[in-house]
Amino acid sequence: MSEPSFDAVLERKLDRARVRDNVVVCVFANRDYRMLLRHWLVTAAHAGCRKPIVFCLDREAKELCQEAGVEHHLFPFTGDRLGFWRHRVAILRKILDLGYSPLVSDIDAIWLRDPVPYIAGQPQDAIFSPGSIFPEEAHSVWGNVLCAGLCLLRPTPAVLTFLDQVWPHLRTQDDQAAINRQLLTLGLEFEPADLYPMPFRGRDVLQSRDTRTGTVGDLSVALLPNRLFQRLPEPGEPEPLVIHPVSPKVEDTKIAHFREIGLWFEDLMSEAAPR
Repeated sequence: MSEPSFDAVLERKLDRARVRDNVVVCVFANRDYRMLLRHWLVTAAHAGCRKPIVFCLDREAKELCQEAGVEHHLFPFTGDRLGFWRHRVAILRKILDLGYSPLVSDIDAIWLRDPVPYIAGQPQDAIFSPGSIFPEEAHSVWGNVLCAGLCLLRPTPAVLTFLDQVWPHLRTQDDQAAINRQLLTLGLEFEPADLYPMPFRGRDVLQSRDTRTGTVGDLSVALLPNRLFQRLPEPGEPEPLVIHPVSPKVEDTKIAHFREIGLWFEDLMSEAAPR
């Protein structure tokens, strides 16, 4: 009997990881972020997400997932940060080609309550969490930006065409910059909404109580509300679903920052540790 194809192996894993219809929660990690990955898995499970799939960029991350009993797939990568964005988008394109909707979460986006019903309940092709001011040209037009650190893409022709348009730009910029700039180039406009400003680094970032929606050509886009998906802190909103704070890139300093702002849940980590 011949070995199953690469696509067949991945497709079986995606099928096991489905959380709603064809939605699959996807995270990416390597050895440099093992503690953050462990923390994300524990906190996401506590929030109700017990079936993510981790795309491991090296064998150390794979071994962690094996120890945790978490669905995973090894997609080795040893390049630089810019190369990683291309690697990640290529994996997302593979998932879309197989007919699944990847719900991508950075492992520093802390799930406090299960966001899947809210995100998957939006009907648009591409659904993004709110960002802040990068890239600046997008912020200047929309008052906010689309954050690729928590997003859902559906396997529609419009999304596939859009990713084909974004792909060449990933040689010189990260995925968030490329996505926002390509949508600007295409002429994305959001529907009118009641907006309120939040100050960030000398600028006002415009937020909405509800999801902002827009279309460009055949592509429909949603921008989730910051009050539920907090890139910028809103202390007056007591029950966010996800908090994705602006934080340092290095794992140790990121964890220290999370401890300072009360987002490092040592108790959950201890409960989940092997006995």
